[in-house]
Amino acid sequence: MNQLPNYRKKREEKTPADIHNNKGVDFCVQGKFDEGIAEFYKALRDNPNFPIAHFNRGLSFLNLRLEKSAIVDFETAFLLKRNFDELFAQAEFDEDLIEFIESTFGISTR
Repeated sequence: MNQLPNYRKKREEKTPADIHNNKGVDFCVQGKFDEGIAEFYKALRDNPNFPIAHFNRGLSFLNLRLEKSAIVDFETAFLLKRNFDELFAQAEFDEDLIEFIESTFGISTR
């Protein structure tokens, strides 16, 4: 599973959490998942109820094969967002990732 988190929050006015989230995405796109995760932690320190940062950190954990940590973040994102429609609409995910999330949460992402 080599999926890169590529969801960026699109807003004119960016909060510190948005800035850290976007930096995390930039690191992950470069394959620097540890640095990306550090930025997602900063985003969540600034805004613990930021589902996109939880989701992106979960994707990063998956790339590092840290499935249990990924599941915790996906569950938190799911509870905060109540559905993944917006998150999935913004990115192209490989079939393995879609099946993992669907089977883990019993939800349909399509």
